[in-house]
Amino acid sequence: MLDEKMWLLREEFEVLGNFLGGYFHQDMEPLEEVWAEILENANRESTTILLNDIDRFLNSNLSHIEKEEFIEGNCDLYFPAINTTPLEWLIQMQIEFKKLLPSLKD
Repeated sequence: MLDEKMWLLREEFEVLGNFLGGYFHQDMEPLEEVWAEILENANRESTTILLNDIDRFLNSNLSHIEKEEFIEGNCDLYFPAINTTPLEWLIQMQIEFKKLLPSLKD
């Protein structure tokens, strides 16, 4: 993906990009610990905002390849090591957040 297009997508999906880069960076802990940190910091409002951005991203007119490049370009996960693709991983994160949402405090 061209740098200019990636830059525009980072603006359009700022919440998602910040989430990916904020938690899934090169110095991150094992994924279980990252998820624990996410849960510790989660509240209903921020999770709803993130879910809205994930939904917009997944439902956008971007190609499958563009979506995967955006995810990979905003986080430092090595997807073959976790036996999934970037898009499958994000969809699983979306499912987990939707399950979590009812139990979160305002």
